[in-house]
Amino acid sequence: MRLISKSPVNRPRSRSGFTLVDVALATVILVVAAGGLIGTVISTSRLARTTEETADAYEAARAMTEQIHAMDATTVFTTFIGAPNFDVTGLGAVADDADGLVGEILFPSVGGELREDVVDASLGMPRDLNGDGAIDALNHADDYIILPITIRIRWMGVSGRQTADLSLLVQG
Repeated sequence: MRLISKSPVNRPRSRSGFTLVDVALATVILVVAAGGLIGTVISTSRLARTTEETADAYEAARAMTEQIHAMDATTVFTTFIGAPNFDVTGLGAVADDADGLVGEILFPSVGGELREDVVDASLGMPRDLNGDGAIDALNHADDYIILPITIRIRWMGVSGRQTADLSLLVQG
């Protein structure tokens, strides 16, 4: 008869618990997953801020449109040609913006003159502004019956340089 000894030398090893390789592999998986999650949170935060900035820009452009529509149409050009820029709360100017104002009102003008011969597809130019049937290079600041305008907001946002344009046509 053979006696089986219950000494620690002959006892089978227990496989319960984690090895160092198991722990290292789990740590790597958790770090990769956490990195992906953090990247997603940062990207979502940046996208939300960009959306908020764009909404602020278009709201400012819409408010300026309402201000322009509330004016006598024959005075819009002379009112804004000398001071076409305005500020938008919450938006920072781009580095090369001399006056630091992100909003700008653009007309088909050259040297302060309202001109029909300006080439600008976004304003539908060239175009007859005074209704005489001809497109010329004269100043029509005093006799226009339609006035194309672009309200442009340029700012430095969380995603870099951003621009929002809103075009309108004022009839006098």
